[in-house]
Amino acid sequence: MARKKNTARPVSDDQPEVPEEETSGPLFENQAAQQAMIEDPLFVFLKNQWQNLLWGVVIVLVVLYGKNAFEQSKQANLERASDVYVRLKQEYEQFTAMEDINATAYKETQKRLQGYVSALRDEPSPYDQVATLYDSLLAAHSGDTDKVQNMLGSIKLSDIDVSNADQRLFAELSLLSLSRSLLDKEDAVQTGKATLYELATNGAFVRVAAALSFARVAKEVEEREKAAAVLEDIVRAQPEQAELVENELAVLKNT
Repeated sequence: MARKKNTARPVSDDQPEVPEEETSGPLFENQAAQQAMIEDPLFVFLKNQWQNLLWGVVIVLVVLYGKNAFEQSKQANLERASDVYVRLKQEYEQFTAMEDINATAYKETQKRLQGYVSALRDEPSPYDQVATLYDSLLAAHSGDTDKVQNMLGSIKLSDIDVSNADQRLFAELSLLSLSRSLLDKEDAVQTGKATLYELATNGAFVRVAAALSFARVAKEVEEREKAAAVLEDIVRAQPEQAELVENELAVLKNT
C-alpha cells in the first residue's frame, strides 16, 4: 500500500509563539479581560446593583415629571384666580353704582359676585384673603354691618410690622375699604370713623387717603379738630403730600 504523503506545514523554530489569550477572539472570550472586569470594583457594583440603580433613575424621572406637572398646574391656577379677581373687582365697582337694590340686575350681579368670592376662597394667598374682604364688603351692602365690624376687629395693624410690606399694605387697604363701607350705616358709622382715624394716624401706606376720608365725614367739633390735626401732621411729616390735603385742611379751619 502506498504511504500517504504528509502535507502539513512544519513549524519553524524561528516563528514566535503567540499567546493564546491574545488570539482567542472577542473581548468576552479573552480570559485576561474577563478576569480584569470581574475584579473591577465598578463592574462588580454595577453587576450587583443594576436593578436598584434602574429604579433610582425611574424614581428621579417620575419626581421630575411630577414637579413639572405641579408647577404647570400651579401657574394655571394662579392665572385662573387672577382672571376671577379682575372680574370680581370690575363688577363690584358696577355693583356699588347701582341704586335700585330691588332691581333684577342688582340681584343677579350680587349673586354673580358671591360666586366669584366662593371661587377665590379655595385659591392660595392672597386670593383667599381677597375673597374674605369682598365677602364683607358685599355684606355691608346687604346691611350686615356686624360681619364688617367683626372683620375690622380681626385686623390689628400693631401685629403687622411695616417691614412686612405686602401684608401691611393689604391690611391697610382692607381696613380703608371696610371702614368706608360703614360711613352710610347709622348703626356702624362710628366704627368706620374710628378705623379711618387710626389709619390716618398710624397708617404707613394709606394715611393720606384715610385722613381725607375722615376729614370729610367729621361732623362734631372734636372730630373736625382731630381731622385738622392729622392733616397738619401729614404736611409736616410728608411735605410732598401737602398739595393733596391743603384744600381739605383749609375747609376745616374756615368752618
